[in-house]
Amino acid sequence: MKKILIVWMSLLLVVTMLVPTASASTAQLSKVVQSQMKGIQATVAVRDLDTNTFVYGYYQNLSLAPASTIKLLTASAALAHLGEGYQLTTDLYIDGTINGNTLNGNVYVRGEGDPSFQANDFVAFANALKAKGITHINGHLYGDESWFSGPRLAPGINRNDELHYYGAQITALTMSPNNDYDASTMIVSAAGSRVGNKPTLTFAPNASGMNIVNQARTVARGKANTLSIRRVYNTNRVIVSGNIPVGSTRREWVTLYSPTLSTLVAMQQVWQEQGITFARGAQQTYAKVPKHAELISQTKSVPLDELIFMMNKLSNNSIADILVRTLGKVVKGEGSNTAGTQVLAEYAQSIGLDMSRIRILDGSGMSLNNRITSNEMAKLLVHANRSPWYKANFLPSLPKAGHNARLEGGTMRYRLTAIPNRVMAKTGTQTGVNALAGYVRGKSGKWYAYSIITKAGSSTVPRIDRVVREMYEQL
Repeated sequence: MKKILIVWMSLLLVVTMLVPTASASTAQLSKVVQSQMKGIQATVAVRDLDTNTFVYGYYQNLSLAPASTIKLLTASAALAHLGEGYQLTTDLYIDGTINGNTLNGNVYVRGEGDPSFQANDFVAFANALKAKGITHINGHLYGDESWFSGPRLAPGINRNDELHYYGAQITALTMSPNNDYDASTMIVSAAGSRVGNKPTLTFAPNASGMNIVNQARTVARGKANTLSIRRVYNTNRVIVSGNIPVGSTRREWVTLYSPTLSTLVAMQQVWQEQGITFARGAQQTYAKVPKHAELISQTKSVPLDELIFMMNKLSNNSIADILVRTLGKVVKGEGSNTAGTQVLAEYAQSIGLDMSRIRILDGSGMSLNNRITSNEMAKLLVHANRSPWYKANFLPSLPKAGHNARLEGGTMRYRLTAIPNRVMAKTGTQTGVNALAGYVRGKSGKWYAYSIITKAGSSTVPRIDRVVREMYEQL
């Protein structure tokens, strides 16, 4: 009988932890939350930012997939372990001998996953070669991607995701086509030319060794733009098809089938434009830098705080997954997603989060098997607020709701426009999942940490925003 009583008391405790709770001061908030979250799975938690006091919860201990709000944990762990000024390096090596202007040897490029590595860095390496008197290379161009290990794709990225920029492969030697640091992608732009002709294609940084097949046609002005730009799965073949009207344009981010090799090909093309040539038959392939090779140049990424800024403002998955592997390499000596997520878990535990309610499979949120409760996420946000890097590095990286500037409002610039400068939060969107976690300043002037995670058959963004507006009104 005593055992039965203990079991029933344990069950009652579990139920009590899961059911919605609210104090008298948050009764109206509770009413709105229950109305908006009716018929879906949801977890909501609010904590006082000054005291870490639990203020309000709705199934606050229910673990759901957090989507991209998991990047808040990635950012916190990276700032804590690496520091805001940490930079990823890319090194240029040569071996062999130099005779006149010719290098009778090979060139090696070793990466650490710098997502800000771009065409201007290729030029810097070309200048380093020329500073050694080298304008012709009688050898091969090798890429060393050994800094990272394990699968190139984070868990949860399916076949269709891999073709889009948010599902790009992660390698230690990669490049970005822009200042958003969309690593391991190239940008293909199409412009209508003359009726009946193929559209004009341009690439950033260049074609990068991809096999471009232009099957598209230019049609008369005013006709439908049906142009499609898509890489064929598991190949480096990019097919441009459909129709594009005269005077119209279309642009698409295409993931690289082999980021390391594409980076080498793109680099060699830039070097050729800079007056550096390779002998016929030169290869671009993989190899570790030999011990006898000479380091002649090094580039550095933008500082960590800028990478985190772009990661959170624009929800950049590539940066997140690169930082996770970097944490694995620096902390565990292994640059894999497995080692990196272990660092994330250990960090979460070290700051007092309940790991029985958390599962971390990646740092970007692409995996639908990640799990966290809204209460643990809110605790993470409170801890971040008390960290030395919060004011200068963490808080500024969060999208500002209703702010029109792209790199201020980020993914929140068109949301909660009625209460600008009151909400700074990270968005999360995945198949069947919407989430929002960050800070809200109530009408009282006090700041609160909050997290909302939902699972439903359709977008719940309007419901989430309605709840946040009520937080503002009632707190």
